[in-house]
Amino acid sequence: MKKKTYEISVIDKTYSKTITDETEFYTSDTSLELVFKLKETEYTFGSAEIVLLNNYDRSLVTRPVSKVNNDLVYELDDDILPHY
Repeated sequence: MKKKTYEISVIDKTYSKTITDETEFYTSDTSLELVFKLKETEYTFGSAEIVLLNNYDRSLVTRPVSKVNNDLVYELDDDILPHY
C-alpha cells in the first residue's frame, strides 16, 4: 500500500508538514493511504472527517477518517482514486 504521512495541528490550522512521502500517487493505483499525526498529543477525539477537492470539477466530498492508535488514517476510496 502506498502511503503519505503528515504532521498536523488541530490548534494551528495552517500547520501541516510532510513527514514521509514514500512515492507519488497515480490514478492507476489501487491502494492509497493518507496518515495524519497530530502535533498535539493530548488532543482526543471521537471522530474525524476529511474534505477532498476534485481539482478537475472543483467539487468537494467529505469522508470519515479512522483513528489508528493516535493517528488519523484515510484510505482513499475507489471512487476517489481516479481523481487524486
